Amino acid sequence: MKNFLLLGLVLGSLTSFAQDEVKFKAYFKPDKVYQTATTTSSETQVNFEGNNEKIEGIKAKGIKLPMIVSGSNELKTTIATGSVTAENDFPAELKYHKMLINQTMNGQETSSESPISGLIIKGYYNQDNKLRVDTMISDKIDQNMRNTLKSTLENIQQQITFPENPMHIGESFDQKLPMEIPVAGLNPVKVLINTNYKLKEISNGKANFDILQTVALDMNNKQANISASGGGAGTAEFDIANNLISKYESDLTMTMKTTVDDLTITAKTNTTSKQLMSVE
Repeated sequence: MKNFLLLGLVLGSLTSFAQDEVKFKAYFKPDKVYQTATTTSSETQVNFEGNNEKIEGIKAKGIKLPMIVSGSNELKTTIATGSVTAENDFPAELKYHKMLINQTMNGQETSSESPISGLIIKGYYNQDNKLRVDTMISDKIDQNMRNTLKSTLENIQQQITFPENPMHIGESFDQKLPMEIPVAGLNPVKVLINTNYKLKEISNGKANFDILQTVALDMNNKQANISASGGGAGTAEFDIANNLISKYESDLTMTMKTTVDDLTITAKTNTTSKQLMSVE
């Protein structure tokens, strides 16, 4: 009996030790169905400083300053994967369900359906878990959007790129992602978002991360008279058995300032997002 108790203690300690570190790798598997639900909401305050005559002209059009623009959207997608082929890849079909975009500007509410609603994309995941897009089925998107979606899906496979080595609780890593912010009448503002992921705990087959984000202007691109800054926080949950990010939440605030002629425009945006993924 004592030997059994000793064996139990040893196995228990080994299990506990094993849960102190995990090698993370997110990837899609054959013969699975992945459901993803993403909710995003944002509020932007835009203000003008400088030439009083121009500012009064803006107000005369019925625009209140600061101008407040808020919006939200919900998107659900399904990825169904097939069996491994003789070429060691497997087919996948990605479907975008109905997506509504809601926006309020100067007190006026609008709602529209995104052109990607109902879009079906077919392709194959190779041995490196990279998607090759073969077919896009939709009568709502133009060729430019098709090219953008194809490039995005084939080059950005996972939301988080984890370190090659196993991670211990308390360890962290950084990931930089470029982002373009559209600005009416101007070229998109290019920024870099640095996200720090810190492994907080491993419990019940899930690994939880704390997220800290900072925003800075992408200095590799010439962007005169523009500044950008900001930061945020959030959490991420990794499903160890299914090798996927099952939950991702973030709250990011970003401030951009630009000067056009004799007007300085400041836009402060707060964006909250939540993504849930499950697999069958």
